[in-house]
Amino acid sequence: MSEIRVKSPFPSYAVPRIWQWIQSFRWRVADDFAPQTLEEFVSHWATRRYHERTWGVWRGDDLGGMIAVETVSPILVTSHCLFKRSFWGAETTIPALQQVYRQIFDEGTLKILSFAFADNKQLLGLARKIGAKKEGTLRRQTMREGKLVDMIAIGLLKEDFEKCLS
Repeated sequence: MSEIRVKSPFPSYAVPRIWQWIQSFRWRVADDFAPQTLEEFVSHWATRRYHERTWGVWRGDDLGGMIAVETVSPILVTSHCLFKRSFWGAETTIPALQQVYRQIFDEGTLKILSFAFADNKQLLGLARKIGAKKEGTLRRQTMREGKLVDMIAIGLLKEDFEKCLS
């Protein structure tokens, strides 16, 4: 297995790759209000880049993941991540998230908050493996394929993250 490394910011030339990565599982990560075309996606990315910090995830020379955080307050950030399918699994996703989250916690953040569709069991399982806990169900939070769906709030406290590392 090649070394997993993260680098900020995610390279702008590779933004269209994210769109390609998610096409086979888009229903797991995007609601009805998400960009519907590559052009919309790139435009949306361009407006968000001023509010978020991003990291690219490499395995050897292969770029295959993106992690983003947005500051909510001096102690709280929200985070999301996307990986191409060949990067799925604990060998890549966990070390990448640990590298980024270690940096975020070292900068003074005390909690990282994420949201997932209630039926995205793989993402919820990944969150548990790094120490995050389900904090609540956001009932009928958004729409997917024209139907109201629940989302789960996932919280990762600094102390729980550090326990998982040891």
